[in-house]
Amino acid sequence: MSKKGVILLRGFILEIICFLMPLCLFAQSKTGYPFIVDSMNVISVPNGSSERLSNFYDKMNLLVRGGDSQLSILHIGGSHVQADMFSHQVRSHFDTLIPDVHTSRGLIFPFETAKTNNPHNYKVTHTGRWVSTRNVRDTRVAELGLTGIAVTTDTVAEISVNLDPTEE
Repeated sequence: MSKKGVILLRGFILEIICFLMPLCLFAQSKTGYPFIVDSMNVISVPNGSSERLSNFYDKMNLLVRGGDSQLSILHIGGSHVQADMFSHQVRSHFDTLIPDVHTSRGLIFPFETAKTNNPHNYKVTHTGRWVSTRNVRDTRVAELGLTGIAVTTDTVAEISVNLDPTEE
């Protein structure tokens, strides 16, 4: 198969995945729990206009077909995002679906230094004494950052991040 044929096939597969994913998510919500309201499981778009969502799909299609485009996805959430399980899978699927496109890890934080779970795809080590502050605690000793966690020290200390933990 030609390179153009492979790119078109990958684009078709991506479109099928994007179409079926909401159906799978909807199907999984049929749990029988009274607190789950299926009618509230919707994708909201600003002002009821799907123009921005269409722009997203247009950019994604351009990438799949080998075009010059950049697509940014911001995944906001709690500990499930911190663990990088779903986000990592999405990046991995984009990497295999579109071989010439490189997905980046995005924001990292030394969660291990804050004594909470660190994603598996980067390793954090530290020396010295660190104090953590988290948005789930009443008492805070520092300003919180984007992650809802902060680490501070008043001694000589060091944090190291290894983005390829397989090297260790």
